Amino acid sequence: MLKRMVSIMLFLLLMAPAASARTINEIDLPETLTYDNITLGLNGGGTRVAFFNDVYVAGIYLQEAMTDQDKIINADEPMAIRMHIKNDFFASSKHVTKALHKGFRGSMPKGDITPIKNEVDRFNACFADKITDDEEFDIVYIPNKGTAVYKDGVLKDNIPGYDFKKAVFAIWLGKRPADKKLKKGMLAGDFRVAISKITVAKAAQEAKAKAEAAAKTKAAEAAKIAAAEQAKAEEAAAAMKAAQEAKAKAEVAAKAQEAARMKAMAQAKAREKAKVAAEAEKRAAQAMALEAQAKKAALAPKPAPKPATVASSATSVTEAQVVGEDLLFGFNSAKLSAKAEKLLARKVEWLKANPDKKVTIQVFCDTSGSRVYNEYLAGKRAKSVVKGLAAAGISKDRIEVLGFEFAKSRRAHFTVK
Repeated sequence: MLKRMVSIMLFLLLMAPAASARTINEIDLPETLTYDNITLGLNGGGTRVAFFNDVYVAGIYLQEAMTDQDKIINADEPMAIRMHIKNDFFASSKHVTKALHKGFRGSMPKGDITPIKNEVDRFNACFADKITDDEEFDIVYIPNKGTAVYKDGVLKDNIPGYDFKKAVFAIWLGKRPADKKLKKGMLAGDFRVAISKITVAKAAQEAKAKAEAAAKTKAAEAAKIAAAEQAKAEEAAAAMKAAQEAKAKAEVAAKAQEAARMKAMAQAKAREKAKVAAEAEKRAAQAMALEAQAKKAALAPKPAPKPATVASSATSVTEAQVVGEDLLFGFNSAKLSAKAEKLLARKVEWLKANPDKKVTIQVFCDTSGSRVYNEYLAGKRAKSVVKGLAAAGISKDRIEVLGFEFAKSRRAHFTVK
């Protein structure tokens, strides 16, 4: 910090404006500036305009009045340009560095900045920090030292080279200037104060007063920014606290919702269990009734068997009998009855006599009960039939089981393939 303050004070002592100033577009530019004990006079100035907006006011300072652009560009003597920012939107760091890069291309032969690329990068870096209204940039060339850039009196960098100096001043005074009206104003050759009469001491006092005012302004801005940051921090803390409270409430609500869901699931399971138990009880009663009917029907005379059609030479069982004689099941039962086992034995006899044949089994259930329950019951019935065939020596690869269907009777139907 001490080193920086010493640099600023030395700059103020070596570079200070005269008492009088020239007003250009509401901005006061000093009639003279002093660098390294060399006093320069305001040759002329104007306003840089972009998209109908005033961007900055600039003036060029020379040792003597000049109106020849080439003479100024090529002169290896002290000179300077001061830029006073008026619109920090169009004079933002991004816009300024882009415009300067374009200006360097316009000042170099065929737009090739390769020979001075490193110098251009260093020069543009001087404008990389945030730029605000009423800030001032001084671009100062001193022979054998180089082109220096100051921001509000603070040295940003000093780039050596006479050829680079020519490229810099050609940005404003060359054949493709940044602003034609600004160029014309800079070439006015209008010296209004005798340079020899300006004292360095008085200029230093005015520069010091200006620096102090700028320092106060920056301090006020810093305090304002600090207050805003404090307010943001308090708002963030309050928001975090509110978020934590909301999270806690949400967790309580989520736990209550989960408890309610578990309770509802338990109630649903209880209802389903009761429903299944009721259905099983009902079907058991129906089974008992049907069993009584079956016993009664067993006492009735049996119809004469149908004559055989096509029979294998090795068995008297026909294919028509295999297909036509379905295996019947009791109500809510997957067990093969004695009659069903006899019919299954006949089908086994035929399958053994016809080893190249295969069968498909279609299980039918009555319409009582739910589809889910009947699918389960049909699977058990099909399993009983397949188990009986396999136990009798029929390979399972000759058996195909189809899905169940609803029908009036409970049976397993065979089809020959």
